Amino acid sequence: MKEAGASEVDRRSAAQWLEAAWPLILGTAAATAAWLFDWSFSPVRYDGQLAATISISSILTGFLGTAQAIMLTVTSGRMTWLQANRDVWGQVLSFFRVALLANLGLCIWSLVLSSTEITQWPKPLQPFLFPLWVGAVVFAVLSFYKALTLLFLLLRR
Repeated sequence: MKEAGASEVDRRSAAQWLEAAWPLILGTAAATAAWLFDWSFSPVRYDGQLAATISISSILTGFLGTAQAIMLTVTSGRMTWLQANRDVWGQVLSFFRVALLANLGLCIWSLVLSSTEITQWPKPLQPFLFPLWVGAVVFAVLSFYKALTLLFLLLRR
């Protein structure tokens, strides 16, 4: 039995947990695969990969902020109902918050990697740099996809 004052997180079903966590689960799986298969940055493509990632994740971060602002200003019946139901509205906003933070984190991680030489990192950490980047890319892209899908669903007539 739930205690009085239990948070909304405590009331989530397994399906709700899975829906919230699948981008993180797949990002973790991608990072694990990259580590197990010993993937690393290609020296020839290193700068280009990171520069493109910084640009794309910055654009996605800006888009997510704009999309959230659009959601807050739309006055359709669906949005009014959604905003009146605190638990559901909180879940919707959390999808956007996670996607925004995932893309911002990817942008910062890519910026850190592009500002340093891989060989200058401590030797024990070097094998983890690319897998962490791969996991961050997958997590950020899937979080964005989830938020974008939700936005289109909410804005549909």
